[in-house]
This record gives sequence, C-alpha cells and structure tokens, in this order.
Amino acid sequence: MCRVEMPVPDPSSRVYIMTWNVVCRGPIEDLRCALGLEPPVIPEALPDMYAIGFQEVSARPQHLLSQAFFEEPWIQAIRNALHKYSYVKHVRLQGLILAIFTKREHLIQLRGIQSTYTRTGLGGVWGNKGGVTIRLCVYGCSMCFVNSHLAAHESETFQRICEYNTIIEKQRFVDSQATNILTHDYTFWFGDLNFRVDDCTMEEMKASIENNTYEQMLQKDQLNRVRNKGEAFHEFTEQEITFPPTYKFQIDRMGYNFSHRKPAWTDRVLFRYTKNAYENVTLDLKPHQYVSHDLYIQSDHKPVSAFFTLKVNPRHTGLGVIGACLVAALFLGVQHFCLHLPQVFAKPEQPIIHFIPVETWIINQDSFAWYYTTSDTELKSWDWIGLYRASGNSLCLR
Repeated sequence: MCRVEMPVPDPSSRVYIMTWNVVCRGPIEDLRCALGLEPPVIPEALPDMYAIGFQEVSARPQHLLSQAFFEEPWIQAIRNALHKYSYVKHVRLQGLILAIFTKREHLIQLRGIQSTYTRTGLGGVWGNKGGVTIRLCVYGCSMCFVNSHLAAHESETFQRICEYNTIIEKQRFVDSQATNILTHDYTFWFGDLNFRVDDCTMEEMKASIENNTYEQMLQKDQLNRVRNKGEAFHEFTEQEITFPPTYKFQIDRMGYNFSHRKPAWTDRVLFRYTKNAYENVTLDLKPHQYVSHDLYIQSDHKPVSAFFTLKVNPRHTGLGVIGACLVAALFLGVQHFCLHLPQVFAKPEQPIIHFIPVETWIINQDSFAWYYTTSDTELKSWDWIGLYRASGNSLCLR
C-alpha cells in the first residue's frame, strides 16, 4: 500500500473579500491593489481564499452572447491578477457575479461546493437586483459567501430590508448541517447594499468628508440603523468604518459627484460565525482590515475589501487526496481511498471507498476504474469522482 504524505494545514485560514460596483464597464484598471497584491508581496501573509463580488457587470445581450464563446472579462481579469491561485467556482445573475479562488494546496480540501441566486428586482421577476451565493466546506468548516445588489435610492430602505429577508428565506442548500445562509459556520455578506445616510445635508456631508470625521454620518447610516433595530443584517457584524463614503464619484476623475446623489457607504462587507457550533471546539474569526481603494476611478463606486482569519480544523485531512491521490490510487496500487467526510474536528474513521488497483493501462483505449463502498454507505446524486491533470489549477472538470 502506498502512503501519500500530506502536510498538516495551518489551523487558521485567511479569507480576503472584495466587492465593487463596476457600473457596466469592463476591466480597465489593474486589480492587484484592490486584491491586496500591490508590491512588496509577502508570500506568507497572502490570503488562502478570495471571494470577489461584482455588481452592475454589463448584461447587455451582445455581452451575454459573447460569453457563450469567451470568458467573462471580469473573471478573466481576476484570473490574471490571481494567476497563482486556483479558480473554484463563480455564479452569475445578470449584472451580479461572485467568484471564489483558493491557493492550490487547499483545492483537495474543498467539499460541498454549491451555488444559488435570488432575484429581487420587479418583485422577484427581474435579476437586476438580488443575491448570488456560493457555499462550501474547507477543512471541515462550512463557509457561505453572499454577494448582493439591493434596491437603490435613499427612500427605499424598507425595500432593501424586504430584499434582504427574501434572500435569507429563499436560499437553501443540500447539506444536512447548513441548509441556509445563517446556519453555516462562517458567513460573509457583501456587495452594493445601497444603504444611504439619513438626515444629513449635502453641506454637512462635504464638511465631514473634508475633515475625515465620519462619526455623525455613520450614526445616521441606514444600514447601522436597521441593524440596531433588528430589521435586517442584525445577525451580522461589521468592522469599524474608517474610510470615506464609497459612492458617488466622478467617473474617470478623482473626487465626488455632488450634483445628483449624496455620498454614502453603499458598499459593505459583513460577517458572522457560529462560535459554539460544535461540542469539542470553539470557532473563531478575527477581522484584520476593512478599507476602500480610492485610487480606482473607472466607476462611480470605490472597491471595498476586508481581510479575515478563521479557525479551521488542523487535523481534518479526511479526503485529503481527492484529486492527485486518486491518480496515485489508480497508478500506484493504493487499495484504500478515504472518502470520509467527518464533522469539523471529529476523529477520522475507516475509508468508505475502496479502489481496485488497475494492473495495466493501454494508451488510446478506454479503461475502467472499479471501486466498492462499505455496506452502510449511502450514495447520493451529488457524489462524484473527478480526474484532474497533475498540473491543474481549477476545480473545473476537463
């Protein structure tokens, strides 16, 4: 039996969130700064995972048609910026896009990757507003990422509250432990939430921005108010805002556009985690950074990013060989291949999948890989086996 040594992962995982309303324009500016990759880059401090959300990506028919043949330009731009990371998945709802990337060494530890979306525009018929979600498990911990674009305009606070609750109520997942957004171990909700600032004149806002004094404006921020009242997002936490309002700016120029809209913190990143989800461990989340990236000028919004460290299971290797070790099992004669998916921090048990070694492979001829399961194993439609190139950099099957 061949033994494949796997490195013990760090007990923490670094997650980087970035959100940007790109006002129907393609990628023009270098994204590395918004992704925390401006030089000098310290490899040891790089995120383990990226969750990137865009709003108002062009959804014109000609653009959607071109994507039948070419990759969405914003996804390609992220791939180029994160060329050392592996693409996991993305989901799109008209102008909303959410994409997940991870370091290559973590690919084999991902489980239960699912995506869904909820339309909230025009009473749930139109997808110009809504939420897109990707959930997955990493080292035994469940994570959920929600990118949303809620109703616009200062007077539509109640509509935004309704849209939040609609997304919460409608989105469901095929997972016995985390069936909805709020039941995951870690949940991140971000995007153009479109909450504005009440009871502030334009002159008061200009003075606050010029003096970098945002306390009074933030006290009148609609999102803070609805959270305090328990009307929406009260289940989530937000880091302290120390950056200026991220909307509305002049496009392709520095400075706010005060002619039509009051400045506001429309672009936000919120988070929650279930500290005592398990009997034998206490989960933890530490926020480290919450900033806007003011040098970007191609949109009337500024990108916003947040950086977190999460506690994960250092011993949860379980299926730790799903891609590369499957090849090892077939070619090196490994007779047992562990497909056990324990709860976070649970003790690993015996393998439930057994591969029968392949004696001979013949080039250019079809071959079969036979396996059998333990008697108490229940196979489901979501179960699958993937074969990947040894140099592969994506979970997409080839």
